Amino acid sequence: MNCSLRSSRRLSTISNDSARLAISISELRGRLDKEILRKSSPSDCHRLLREEWWLATFLLCYNNDVDVSLAVVTQCLKWRYNFQVEYIGLLSIKHLLDRKMIYIHGFDVERNPILWIRMKEHSNGDKDTEKAFIFWIERHYMESRGAPISILIDMGGTTLVNLDYDLFKFILHSLKYYYPNCAQDLLIFESPSMLSASWKIIRTWIDIGHPQLTLVNRDSITQFIHPRFLPDHMGGEDPWEFSMEEIARCIPSRALNEEIIYENGMDKDDKMGAFPNKRSVKFESEDEETTRRTPLIVGTPTVRKPSKGPSSRRSMLPSSLRPLADKRVHAPSTDWAVDRFLSVCPRDELTLSRLDDSSNDLVDIVAVRNTSDRHVLFKIKTTSPEKFRVRPSGGRVAPGATEIVRVYLQNEYKSTGSREKFLLMALQHDSTNIEEFGELWNNAPQEWKAEHKLRCKIVDDDSSSNGSTPKERIRSMGGSTEIESIRQDLSTLSSNQKIIGIIVVFLLLLQFMCILNERSNNASLRLAIETLASANKNTHEDI
Repeated sequence: MNCSLRSSRRLSTISNDSARLAISISELRGRLDKEILRKSSPSDCHRLLREEWWLATFLLCYNNDVDVSLAVVTQCLKWRYNFQVEYIGLLSIKHLLDRKMIYIHGFDVERNPILWIRMKEHSNGDKDTEKAFIFWIERHYMESRGAPISILIDMGGTTLVNLDYDLFKFILHSLKYYYPNCAQDLLIFESPSMLSASWKIIRTWIDIGHPQLTLVNRDSITQFIHPRFLPDHMGGEDPWEFSMEEIARCIPSRALNEEIIYENGMDKDDKMGAFPNKRSVKFESEDEETTRRTPLIVGTPTVRKPSKGPSSRRSMLPSSLRPLADKRVHAPSTDWAVDRFLSVCPRDELTLSRLDDSSNDLVDIVAVRNTSDRHVLFKIKTTSPEKFRVRPSGGRVAPGATEIVRVYLQNEYKSTGSREKFLLMALQHDSTNIEEFGELWNNAPQEWKAEHKLRCKIVDDDSSSNGSTPKERIRSMGGSTEIESIRQDLSTLSSNQKIIGIIVVFLLLLQFMCILNERSNNASLRLAIETLASANKNTHEDI
């Protein structure tokens, strides 16, 4: 397949050179129910019949299965018609906007916009919150044509009155079926310990297609959001506050292809309309069609132009990871696995550890160095993508450059993390489009390819790498807040047990006293009867 043919099939925002996807889009479009289309809005009909990106998001989410995608698209259109998505007005949610409950502002470390939700402003059962959520997600998703967004739920000051299970079910259901592949991260900031049991329940609702729910605090949130876009109470330096006058800036702009100049990895002017149209995904199969953001490269920052593919930029590693990254980059030669054109550090084992006591996840760094005079494309696969976050999961390394890859293991999986493995696939190629990796890999000669396997080792104060002892298995059940909650429950049970024991002893003593009293009464009654009988006998003898 030549370059001109692949270019003609490229989608507006999701670059895809697969003829199979193009055929599936055509088939899916032809099978859409005409009655459903008749009830749909003109803009929805235009996106379905004249554009390809919307149908492609459903197909990519459901592994190119036309039957499943058709069912989901049909339900999505019915929901949009019944929910009146395009007719949600500002007046209906103005009271929530006035309380600064939900808005879009800033970017995460991957340059995705952030949707902020302040749960303490929500009242349990308030359906207007669902409207406000869809108001922002709809405008972002349709204006940016499916670009990813991070969702941060601020739980500060939240109580059981504010936690709404129905709202979380609605958010998760919407993100999976109505806005597929939209949410990059679902971050929960400083949830009170009294709600730890609630998150265990909510986690049971999350499966493939949902964003991964991650609990963060002031220290760990910088792994996801730069302090420049964090307010003061989150340990950041952003003085910005949402107001109704700012609402126009929070609605994404249509001008998505404008050049964005970044300094230190951030947009200098903080333009809310400049949403990137690149996204990264976890790799599960070699032929999976994927896209990615600009990688973290050790080097000098340059101007980023999304239309020209990945380019170098300054690493935006959290400060806590920089010493580990420097150690990897400057490691001795014995710690590097050397191939024909690629060097990888560590050699064969990822040592996932907790950097500090406040961090929820375990992390390690992989350094990928291109030792050749040609560009190298790489892609990272893992045996359990749901357990890990890999930033970035693929990219393009210039000759002589070194790229830093962050690997995070979620805390709840640390007891089984040592069983998992990673595969780094590298390919010498001059292509600038990482989305072509699967096809390029299949067609490239063997001497252009390199593979490197890494196994996982868990180093954690709370548990060993295999969690073999009962104590370790108990401590590996969750984060510090969950453990503290379990300890409190055990303490309460112990106190209740003591109280019940005291009550039982008191009842036994009471029963014993009752028995003694009855015996005393019986003895007195027997003595009275005997005295009376003796008196009667004496009376009869006298007579």
